[in-house]
Amino acid sequence: MTKVSTDNSARAERSLSESMRLLKTEQIDLVHIHSIGGKNIDRVLANDGALNYLLKQKEAGKIRFIGISGHNRPPNFVRMLQTDQIDVVMCVMNYADRNIYDFESKVLPEARRRNVGCVAMKVYVGIKGGFRNHRSGYVGCVTEPERMPHAMSYALDLESVSVAVVGPYTVEQSIRNVEIAQKYKPLSAEQRNTLLEYGRKLAPTLGPRYGSVV
Repeated sequence: MTKVSTDNSARAERSLSESMRLLKTEQIDLVHIHSIGGKNIDRVLANDGALNYLLKQKEAGKIRFIGISGHNRPPNFVRMLQTDQIDVVMCVMNYADRNIYDFESKVLPEARRRNVGCVAMKVYVGIKGGFRNHRSGYVGCVTEPERMPHAMSYALDLESVSVAVVGPYTVEQSIRNVEIAQKYKPLSAEQRNTLLEYGRKLAPTLGPRYGSVV
C-alpha cells in the first residue's frame, strides 16, 4: 500500500512512480488519495485530477484498489465515496475523536452502503500534541498503556472495520501491539460504556487538532 497526497494527475503520477521504484514492484495492491479532508474535491474529481489518473492505472493493472485516507472533514470522504470508485477508506476512529470528527456516524454508514473496506487509524487517539510531534515518538500517545487493549477493541468492534492502524515507534511497541491484537475480544457493554465516558471527558482537551471538522 502507498499514498498520493495530491489532487492532480501529474503530481499523482510522479508520486506513484517514485513509490513503485522504492517498493521495487510493478503492481501495488492499494493506493490512497491521502489527506482527502484537506483537498478541493472538485479538483480531485476533474478530468486531470488524481482520481481519474488512479482509475487509469487500475484499468492498466498497475494498482488493484483505490482508497481515500485522512484525518478531518468527514463530508469530503462522503462525497468521494458517492463516486462509487473508492474501494477502501482509512480515517480517524477512536473512543475520543468520535466526539470531535465522528467519522463513525458520518462516514462508516456510507462506506457500508457501498461495500467499501474500512480501516481505523489513530486508534490510540494519536501522539500527544498531534501532528507537531509526529517525529517525536518518545512523547508517547494519548492513550495510557493500560487502556490500549480496550482502545484497540473499540476500533475493531466498529461494524465494517477490518483493520486497525497503530503506528508504533519502537520494536517493543510493535511487539506489544501484536500481543494486544492476538488477545482481542469485543468489549462488554460495561467496558464500552466506561471507555466512551472517558473519551467524552478527554475530547475537549484535544479539540480539532487535525484540522477543520467541516
